[in-house]
Amino acid sequence: MSSRTFSATIVRDGSACFIPLAFDPPTAFGRVRAPVKVTLNGGYSFRSTIAAMGGPPCIPLRRSHREAAGLAGGETIEIRVELDTEARVVTRPSVETDHFMRDCRTKGETPLRRAAAFGSDATVGMLLDAGARLDALDMNGDSPLSWASWYTRPRSIIRMLCYGGFHANQGLRPTAYGLWPTACRPQAAGCRLQPGLAGLEVRR
Repeated sequence: MSSRTFSATIVRDGSACFIPLAFDPPTAFGRVRAPVKVTLNGGYSFRSTIAAMGGPPCIPLRRSHREAAGLAGGETIEIRVELDTEARVVTRPSVETDHFMRDCRTKGETPLRRAAAFGSDATVGMLLDAGARLDALDMNGDSPLSWASWYTRPRSIIRMLCYGGFHANQGLRPTAYGLWPTACRPQAAGCRLQPGLAGLEVRR
């Protein structure tokens, strides 16, 4: 069977909403993260992918879909979920989709940016050894160094990501501008960095 219809209550978690599934995706569609078409209350439909992020499988319900369906979150609705067998077309640059990693690509974000913000020293080093560019800017003009600064990463990662005229100094007292490049305009190419309390200064 390639579709399931059931009733469920939209779960709201802060600003995020999702629909818990009343069936087992592998049994219905052959895998957990299956591409699906979702119809709400027999009317509004959208394409999505079943999510499983450490908990029961669910369908993320973006704000744009909630507004289009006239929902706020918390309602009990009827949902029809069917396997989406149509090809997922390539997205256009800067066009938002329902897929996190595809959004990363449309915004010019590279794996090194994600590693700079959330990864370990080893991950950053592996990407650099593989040829990742330190000076590659995303659609907002930010470099991996900017991302590391926004997320107040450790000194070891900041140093690995310095490029061009940037260099990291240590031994400074914590200030409200601990990660701000002192000789660089905040919006200059690749150095839109976040003020923080890291006791580290990035200079150019």
